[in-house]
Amino acid sequence: MELEKTKLDSPLLYTVGWIAALPIELAAARALLDEEHTEPESFHPPQSDSNNYTWGRMGRHNIVIASLPAGAHGTTSAATTATELVQSLPQLRFGLLVGVGGGIARPNDGQDIRLGDVVVSQPDGTSGGVVQYDFGKAKPNGVWERTGSLDKPPSILLKALSALQADHEIHSSRIPELLKAMLEANPGMKRPKSNFTYQGSANDRLFDSSYNHVGGKTCDKCDSSYEVDRGQRDSTEPEIHYGIIASGNTLVRDAVTRDKLLDIAGHRCLCVEMEAAGLIDRFPCLVIRGICDYADSHKNDQWRRYAAATAAAFAVELLSYVPVRQLEESQRAIEILQSLEQKVDDLSNTIENLDHTLAHEQLLFVERALFNSDVEGLNHTCLPGTRVQLLEDINRWARDPKSKTIFWLGGMAGTGKSTVSRTVSQQQLESGCLGATFFFKRGETDRDNISKVIPTLARQLGLNLPGMAQLIQEPLKDCKSLVAKTLEEKFEILINRPLTKFAAALSTPTSLVIVIDALDECDGDAHVKQLLSLFSKMKVSSSFFIRVFITSRPELQVQLGFHDINGTYEDIQLHKISQHVVEQDISTFIRHEFNLIRHNFNKIFRQSQTLSVDWPGETKLQKLIFKTQPLFIAAATVCRFVNDISLGGADELLDRVLYSSSRGHMSRLDQIYSSVLEQQVTNRPESERRTIIESFRLIVGTIITLGSPLSIKSLASLLDTSLGMANLLLGFFICLFGSFLSIQISNTLQTSGLMKEPQITTWSFAVSSLCNLDCVKTYAGCRL
Repeated sequence: MELEKTKLDSPLLYTVGWIAALPIELAAARALLDEEHTEPESFHPPQSDSNNYTWGRMGRHNIVIASLPAGAHGTTSAATTATELVQSLPQLRFGLLVGVGGGIARPNDGQDIRLGDVVVSQPDGTSGGVVQYDFGKAKPNGVWERTGSLDKPPSILLKALSALQADHEIHSSRIPELLKAMLEANPGMKRPKSNFTYQGSANDRLFDSSYNHVGGKTCDKCDSSYEVDRGQRDSTEPEIHYGIIASGNTLVRDAVTRDKLLDIAGHRCLCVEMEAAGLIDRFPCLVIRGICDYADSHKNDQWRRYAAATAAAFAVELLSYVPVRQLEESQRAIEILQSLEQKVDDLSNTIENLDHTLAHEQLLFVERALFNSDVEGLNHTCLPGTRVQLLEDINRWARDPKSKTIFWLGGMAGTGKSTVSRTVSQQQLESGCLGATFFFKRGETDRDNISKVIPTLARQLGLNLPGMAQLIQEPLKDCKSLVAKTLEEKFEILINRPLTKFAAALSTPTSLVIVIDALDECDGDAHVKQLLSLFSKMKVSSSFFIRVFITSRPELQVQLGFHDINGTYEDIQLHKISQHVVEQDISTFIRHEFNLIRHNFNKIFRQSQTLSVDWPGETKLQKLIFKTQPLFIAAATVCRFVNDISLGGADELLDRVLYSSSRGHMSRLDQIYSSVLEQQVTNRPESERRTIIESFRLIVGTIITLGSPLSIKSLASLLDTSLGMANLLLGFFICLFGSFLSIQISNTLQTSGLMKEPQITTWSFAVSSLCNLDCVKTYAGCRL
């Protein structure tokens, strides 16, 4: 039955804006209108406005629905639509972005999202409910660094959302009732080609993230053994989830990309979509998404119409909780935006002033020492399910006002300290408690320089804490030369005094976490003790408690430094953690990596050559877990080696590690590295074997002997060869051994002619292994 068309006298009578990106989303919105209107005669939008508008009433609210031009989608199109909507109808109070999205289902973590469910953006204290994952700079590993966040919705909308949530604790949602009425009034929406009805639980299949779609419009050909068992719900009614939505222009078509984007988003996201990020700073609104797929390769169109309908029905129900009179008296959307623009301008001016000061020679900033820099950001965080108890202990310490100021995580080389540091940094960032990080790196420009630590921490504090920038800037105006100051003076001027003033202005208890990784790689034993002493005294206020998380190897200067501040820290030593716990964590890591190896291998090779679902078998896994304990770096090295198809088949390479000839005089770890290195000369002609060994000896031997970075020009001089030949040797070496031994050359270091030394945690085993290789012993003078 066609809705009766009425006409209101003025567009000023419309207070709610609704954005529908897709035709099916517009259809669902129109079908749920209580009354559809014709356009007011006095509505005269600017010629630049390309939006299509639908006018009507839902309950007691007059709304205008703006839809994108056919074929347009993504954040840019949504931004244009929102901007033109507010310009043409400045009297609107708020907006609703209603449509479909991809659900992030993690049933094992309590995030049981199903197709047809509704996800609603809700602020969490660190964002307004929507985060943007692909605005900013691309990182070298093909993922993105998030730099955008949607401002939280107007308070009147958040109050309505809270009231609705409270009612849903007592009564069921009205979504089923609204959908039933919609279909009865519009029977054409039940046609096979235009079906807005529930699609059945049998068509709602969630597959393991490692398993890709095998082809076809449906998942009939997909292997059901990879399907996640979630059990049947008691009802087919859609459930409603509140939390963070990730948005961007990148269409997410596979689970691997989805998971990477969500890692970058820095939040526990419930949904991904392609329009909401375009509304950042343009339209105060709430985002409502019906789940039509799981943002993976198995996505199809079967659930899109039903999902669009459930989202629209929730929006209708939400509007019934918004009081008309209060809405009419509330601030207009355009006024909210103007106020927001002023705040952004004020913040930009503050940051600009701070950046101007920090750009001065006396405050040199080491960007590469940050946990999420272009260098450190490439490294992994802890795999879910590993280091569980340890991370819980650290988080408990960080939140406890009565805990010690410092938490020292010690451990031998390769035990995974830096991985834990990155995980702690990410978790504290997500909770809004991260103040600053500094990841030391011996031999890398400025990352082992104690004079750069305090300025680097200060800049991060200035950018992360509102108002802190001005507090840091003030003393610098009267400070003629910070370079000449002692470490204690820099600490007092840049960190301690500003933090004390910052704490005095706080009205609620607040915690702040600073993360320092690999303190033992700081230059100078005395500097380590100095820094520990300064951190131990960071007690600026009873309502503002600062916590410093530090990792290092248990070297003598570090132990002496902690001895001097006894009573101000608590510690855990990774190499003393229960062998059973370490074994479980390494087992989880290896099983995860081998699933990925099998998945990647099977994508490349013919079906007759693919690895079986249970590859490599429990016996081999247990043997590998035993061999690699207690070092994660050994497990990671084996995984990279087995994954290198240029060296052979995955099963062949794994057997090479597990069943190499017995070396009773060697440790388990040396046996692993020996097997890996020997593979490089196996089945090669004699002349090529000599070339590989000589290249290895020249490049690695020189770097290890010096123990510090050297320029390529210096390497050429030491090897008594030309610069071109030195470059050729280095390139040859990286190509040959790059899959399991790390020699990284950054653009910055290449420009200055410096070459980074290999990661010491890898080479500490590789060197001793090299000396025992049979292939090396056959050549006189080839041992290092």
